[in-house]
Amino acid sequence: MNFNNTNFPSPNSFSRYTSLDTIEWNCISHLLNSTSKHAENIWKLLADDTQDALFKPLLTREEKTKLIYMGTDMSTTRKVFMLPYIDDKWDNQGSRIDIYVDRIVPQNHLTSVVNVVFEVICHNKVLNIYSDADPENPNFCALWDSKKSKKPIPTNPLELKKVTVQEWDKFIDANDLDFIEMGGNYFVVKSGSEQTGYEIVTLLKNRATTLVKCLLALFNGTMVNGVGQFIHDTTLSPYAVTKSAIWGSGGFVGHIIVMSSLISGVSQNANLGY
Repeated sequence: MNFNNTNFPSPNSFSRYTSLDTIEWNCISHLLNSTSKHAENIWKLLADDTQDALFKPLLTREEKTKLIYMGTDMSTTRKVFMLPYIDDKWDNQGSRIDIYVDRIVPQNHLTSVVNVVFEVICHNKVLNIYSDADPENPNFCALWDSKKSKKPIPTNPLELKKVTVQEWDKFIDANDLDFIEMGGNYFVVKSGSEQTGYEIVTLLKNRATTLVKCLLALFNGTMVNGVGQFIHDTTLSPYAVTKSAIWGSGGFVGHIIVMSSLISGVSQNANLGY
């Protein structure tokens, strides 16, 4: 059927999806080049399978690049892939992220909604991680008053666990602090006539959930070079949701994130230069 005999425009006005085959790599490139805490924590959690992964030094660009699967082997040292999890030989008791194009839903002859999947896969034996004190949380502040030049409380739970009840009481006495109220995730102390609220730092996090949070924070609403703006919102696509999943019988669990972006790429002619 010749659509030129209908209300459709000439062939050179149709979308040629010119950037479709670069989406996966551009997402990885965005993750690789970002210096945000969310991106840095993603690389830490992928590279280190220990519970204190978030407290390890930042990875170098070379170290990050070595975690990306380049298509030459399925080594368990690779942690970022541009394909779904399909290889049972990948039996690393660690974590990985898979990024790939899923549904392409045309809106019209010019624009389509492209759904991109981010699979977060973790082995159940490495799920529990120690939590860092997130400075991006506006409710968090150190227990020692910085105005008095006191040493801030250690944010690494490995250090916090060493504080005994007796030592904590000594700290309260030495700083003239008294508990006046305590809730499920906060407490209020007083020093003289002043009252200050503090958040209780979560000691344990789920590695998979933390990776999901970091990916959403990094990509949602972000303009990714060569792709467009990613949106985790069902107003653009009903498939743009996050759900839990289990992979095979090897103990791998995690989440499937779907983000959407509009794609066009109208070419000058129907042959696209070929």
